[in-house]
Amino acid sequence: MVLVFASLLAGSPAVAQQTDSRIAGTISDQNGGVLPGVTVTISSAATGATRTAVTDEQGRYTITNLPPGTYTVNAELSGFGTSKQEISIGLGERKTVDSSLQVAGLT
Repeated sequence: MVLVFASLLAGSPAVAQQTDSRIAGTISDQNGGVLPGVTVTISSAATGATRTAVTDEQGRYTITNLPPGTYTVNAELSGFGTSKQEISIGLGERKTVDSSLQVAGLT
């Protein structure tokens, strides 16, 4: 009976290997202050599909359940410039993509 239960657990999704990928990060201003309300959009280079998240009060965002591939990560907030980064992510990988936005009009 114990062997049957153990073999059932081995095939259980709860103990299965992680197969989805995740991109998360923090968006800040040029002085290091976190920016809530930033729209972060990722676009798949292969399919053109997009996913969007908005940063929380600590400037954090997370986009989950991504297939492996190459993505463009854009961050934008009214009154600030935009940030654009290209990244590749593999199966089950978790990447941190932090960005810093400059106040619009500053060089």
